[in-house]
Amino acid sequence: ASADMTANYDISYVNATESVITQKALTVTAPTGITKVYSGTTDATGITLVSGLVTGDVKHTEATLTYDTKLVATGKTVTPSAIVIWDGASADMTANYDISYVNATDATITKKTLTISGSFTAYNKLFDNTTSAVINNNSLSLVGIINPDVVNLTPVAAFASAAVGNTITVNLTSSSSLDNGNYSISLVGAPTTTANIVAASTPDITNSDGSTATVATVTGSTLGYMVPNRGSGFTYVWELVDVPTTNVLLVSPGSPNYAEVTWNETGSLKVTEFYSGSGTDGTDQIAVTVTPIALKGNITYKNAANTPMGNVTVSLLNASNVSLGSTTTSPTGYYQFATMPSGTVAKIQVSTAKTWGGGNSTDALAMSRRAIGNPPGFWLADMAHIDEVGDVNATNIVNATDALLVKHRAIQLVSSFAAGDWSFYSPSDNLMFENSALGTALLAYTPVPGTIKDIQAMCYGDVNGSFTPGASKSSIAVLSDSIINIGSGQLFELPVKVENSMDLSALTLYLNYASDKLEVLDVKSDLPDLMFNVKDGSINMAWSEIQPVSIADRGKLITLVLKSKATITSEDELFTCNGISEFANKQGETIQPVNLVINRLDNTGAYGLSDNLSMEYGFTVSPNPFGSTAKIAVTLPERADVKITLLNSVGKAVAVLADQTMDMGLNSWPIPAESLDLPNGVYFVHLEATGKQSSCSRTLKVIYIK
Repeated sequence: ASADMTANYDISYVNATESVITQKALTVTAPTGITKVYSGTTDATGITLVSGLVTGDVKHTEATLTYDTKLVATGKTVTPSAIVIWDGASADMTANYDISYVNATDATITKKTLTISGSFTAYNKLFDNTTSAVINNNSLSLVGIINPDVVNLTPVAAFASAAVGNTITVNLTSSSSLDNGNYSISLVGAPTTTANIVAASTPDITNSDGSTATVATVTGSTLGYMVPNRGSGFTYVWELVDVPTTNVLLVSPGSPNYAEVTWNETGSLKVTEFYSGSGTDGTDQIAVTVTPIALKGNITYKNAANTPMGNVTVSLLNASNVSLGSTTTSPTGYYQFATMPSGTVAKIQVSTAKTWGGGNSTDALAMSRRAIGNPPGFWLADMAHIDEVGDVNATNIVNATDALLVKHRAIQLVSSFAAGDWSFYSPSDNLMFENSALGTALLAYTPVPGTIKDIQAMCYGDVNGSFTPGASKSSIAVLSDSIINIGSGQLFELPVKVENSMDLSALTLYLNYASDKLEVLDVKSDLPDLMFNVKDGSINMAWSEIQPVSIADRGKLITLVLKSKATITSEDELFTCNGISEFANKQGETIQPVNLVINRLDNTGAYGLSDNLSMEYGFTVSPNPFGSTAKIAVTLPERADVKITLLNSVGKAVAVLADQTMDMGLNSWPIPAESLDLPNGVYFVHLEATGKQSSCSRTLKVIYIK
């Protein structure tokens, strides 16, 4: 009757311990068609499809979704995992399921978009009918890069217009990157700039004056070239081509469109024009043919420095001495004839108006040694040439007369030599030029293209080559000694001493004196046959001897016989030395330094009169040798009876020149050679002087040359 009878039973329950509940099958399927923007990870998002849940159980935590790689692509696999299942009491039921995960294979990762910030510059360019632009992108950067990715920006830009113009807008048009294709770069809002497009042209080489470029020249010619200067942004590269091994190219740093070439051989000059960053504009090239210089060389003075002889005229003559063409040496002594002049060239002529110089007592000493067969070493090294320079009287031999004439000219007793002023020598021919006039000389010459003929010049008499044309030697200093007090208008003697000892063999001394305050009456010296000449405020002295004279420290060199003409104070500078004065030893070597020591003078009476102004006998003949006339000067320390006799070479009296009583001081007489009809030769002038307290007997040798 379906009534519950359970209560009518005493029930005993027995448990079973071997029962089994198995996991329920569950399928988790990844969502299809999911898409994301590249993020640098494999993470994916989406809702999975779960099949097989027991009633009451729910999906507590969505399954984790993972892309197979982080890289941008389509058809990518997305894998689900780690889903969590709860029941209604929030208990984790995940373990009660046998879960099968099903992948999706149609997922996508798209590129991340980057933007460009910063700025860039564009180069001006030559017109090429395109909009392409070259830029400097150092200040551009990308925004949005995911660390640690590296993206290298390589932007491309273009002019807004291809036409010639200024400040044309330049836009970024595209870019590329080294990022495995995970990014795209947006040009929206990208920076812009401006630049110029300049009309193109081909450079045209011209001569520096704008004329058509030279295509032929002669060896050693330096020529200037240029191309039009097109202004800012243009640069030029000059180069020598066709193996111009000895040509010299010089480009002006301040004007790169200008260049100079020294052409020594045939070659070509090329120029390339560039504009800004746009590359080559164009090139131009000229070929230059070089022909040998017909004749060239240098003229130098034969001294230690080989001083260049500028402003010397070099002429080419025919056999009749008619000039066919001439040139003048440059300041460096260089001359050239690019081509031979019309006509038959037979001679080279050299002409100069330069002042003679250099010959002095040191040279006279060397000449004296040459005359006795003992020339100095420098003479032996160039015997033929120096023999010519030393033969000042043009007798074809160097002797004592040449030495004497050099000393005469050094002190201005003569103003010229029979040989002339200048000698010229061709080392390549080992020949002297033949003098044809003062300062002008000739040499036979047969033209040969490419001849180099250097020429050495020397002044006659300057055998040691001490002269430097246009310059002077170092001065000899005059040092002050103690004050000597003299009376106004007083006749007195003044010693000139050397500061340091020396063995002297040659002396050339130009002692300037204050001619407005002093009168020079005589020059006395223990140097035998010292020659002097007082002229134009200078006491010019010359002396040489093969055997040297020793002079001690503060030893007396000469004694001046003077007379005061005006007021003199101890502060007055009365004496100076000319820069070409020279002292030499027996080898002909210059003695340096040399200082002269001369007392200061005062005739104002401020110090009283000195008691050391005693006079001595003085006896000189100048000039010596002499020509038409000579002056005899006698200085007497007291009033005396004087007799002066002229004797011939064997001691026979020729004439009595003076026989009378003379006052103290300077007295003078001429030797009237012409009126006495004297033949050339050696003579003696004999002096006899007798005073109350002293007497003097002296004889001087003189030479008379008509």
